[in-house]
Parts: sequence; C-alpha cells; structure tokens
Amino acid sequence: MRSERSWAGAVVSAAIMIVVVGVTLVYVPNLLLGYLTTRLVPTWRDFVVVAYWVVAFVGCSILFVRLQRRAA
Repeated sequence: MRSERSWAGAVVSAAIMIVVVGVTLVYVPNLLLGYLTTRLVPTWRDFVVVAYWVVAFVGCSILFVRLQRRAA
C-alpha cells in the first residue's frame, strides 16, 4: 500500500497542524487564564479552561483526521 501524497503536501499538513495546535492549545489558554484570573473564582475558572481544552482537543483531532488522505 503506497500513498500518493507528496512530501510537500505532507510538510504543509504538518505545518498547519503545528500552527493550529500551538495557537489552540498553548497561546489561547494562556490568554484565557490571564483574562479569567481576575474575573472568576478559581473553581469556575478551572471549569472554563478545562472545557476549552476539551473542545480544542476534539477540534484539533478532527482537523488531524481531515488533513490525512486515504491511501490509494
């Protein structure tokens, strides 16, 4: 079973995933924690951040699967 995907396509897909995961799972939670620290009590802040992480992880997983092509 050989995939018809070129190296350039694989590199582009990997770069997209690295950028999306970096922004979604590192940068945005950092901003979210900084914003929510002074506005919510720790219990609700933790719930909001965990809920965001779950949604972001599921979204990144869906993107990962969609970026992969089926082997011909």
